[in-house]
Amino acid sequence: RDQHASERAPPCLALSAGISKSEAEALVASAAFLGATSCAGRDGGLPAGCTHVLVPDGASSLPLRAYFAAASRSVWVVRAEWIFRSLEAGGWVDEEPFEATHLGAVREARLAAGPP
Repeated sequence: RDQHASERAPPCLALSAGISKSEAEALVASAAFLGATSCAGRDGGLPAGCTHVLVPDGASSLPLRAYFAAASRSVWVVRAEWIFRSLEAGGWVDEEPFEATHLGAVREARLAAGPP
């Protein structure tokens, strides 16, 4: 990758379905502390400018509209743990170890598009 995670602009995050309210609050607060912004989609889609979708550990899928939006825009789909590990590190850590690789088409589209 061309830029280390900590050297890029802060991400704009969307939370996937399945994240509990208490975990969502902790994720949003932690991400904001690190400089990220939160974005909310409508009707299960992703808003313009969204760079990352957070999924709960063990998530088996994304809502259909979010899945296709993430694939078409090369958005990172990462486990929520990425935020907490970044917070522990004091800055954004590399997404790849936290990528939801079971969502293969999203990952393949992101890799095909190359670095942002």
